[in-house]
Amino acid sequence: MGSEQAALLPLLYESEDRYGWSVGMRAITHALFKRIPLPDGPLLELGCGGGAFLHELKQRQNGRQLVGADLHPAALVNARRRLDISNSLVDANMLALPFPTAAFGAVVALDSFDQQGVQLSLALAESYRVLRPGGLLLLRVSAYEWLHSTHDRAFNTGRRYSSKEVQSVLMQHGFQPMATTYANAMMLLPVALVRLLQRYHVVPFTAAQYGASQFDELVKAILTMEAHWIAHWNIPFGISLYVAAQKVVAAQKV
Repeated sequence: MGSEQAALLPLLYESEDRYGWSVGMRAITHALFKRIPLPDGPLLELGCGGGAFLHELKQRQNGRQLVGADLHPAALVNARRRLDISNSLVDANMLALPFPTAAFGAVVALDSFDQQGVQLSLALAESYRVLRPGGLLLLRVSAYEWLHSTHDRAFNTGRRYSSKEVQSVLMQHGFQPMATTYANAMMLLPVALVRLLQRYHVVPFTAAQYGASQFDELVKAILTMEAHWIAHWNIPFGISLYVAAQKVVAAQKV
């Protein structure tokens, strides 16, 4: 990974409260919670990044205990800057969480289970362990492996998934999928074209593509429109994939 690419994760953490893609995708996440109410109990965000989602959630979920976990130093620095719950921000590996069993009513993982070095099966097993019976897991991963490109390497994305693949692995690990929707659908064709051209070095990859611009505002507007739709209905295609699933506890044998 070149030095320009290596700088993109810290850049994302620093700017996620205003970066158009981040703002729009958070709007979609909040829209999903209108359809899928959060259970009672503390909420854990795995891969909390710069803390912008937890900051918004704190304003919407008054009184709920919120905990953020991340391994990236720049993520936690920015999260502590944004949040007044710094004592609830933890430097932790999502594959070996430092929390007791059944500690949380909900676990949220937004673009963290698809990161380099993360085994989805292990991440789901740990999420299952720390969730209470009937608890909610909301995850978002990058969609369509054929879209994997320089962009993914720049943001440390290791895998892209299909809805069938994620739902299958969830059920294997004791979760019952409740809702599945793709997102970032309106930009699928142009993004796919650019990513494929970058893969074959027809179009150069540059960090300047991710700065604030009129295009950034357009992305935010498009995703905010999608959020209004996703508050009521699913989308059958898109660059990102959301799955909400409930922890199911097998009946004890007599």
